Amino acid sequence: MSDTDARSDNSDSNSGRRGRQRWGEDSLVSPDGKYRAEVYGHNLRLVEVNGGQIALETHDGNPDLSFRQDVSWQRQVNMRYNAEDIDPPRPEVYWSPDSQWIAAIQTRAGVEREVTLR
Repeated sequence: MSDTDARSDNSDSNSGRRGRQRWGEDSLVSPDGKYRAEVYGHNLRLVEVNGGQIALETHDGNPDLSFRQDVSWQRQVNMRYNAEDIDPPRPEVYWSPDSQWIAAIQTRAGVEREVTLR
């Protein structure tokens, strides 16, 4: 496979290629399999898969600024009105292919607004 093919393939970011990472249960575990991301309260934790030791924990989460995945986006923007709350709560995280970096989405609570169409 040429370098051009590798750069244009968006199928799997865990293989070291560029592209959008698939979100789901697999994205909670780092590509090297050493860490798992989880929500504790409204904070983000990275826990060692083998041993369960907490490797990293945030302390700035609260109900108004949370690492919990927010289903209201699915309901309001994507018009999936019957989307159910995620239980247990999960973070939305994206790992670098080498597991050295993680990006986590922290959501700020907003005011629900109604628009009347005529």
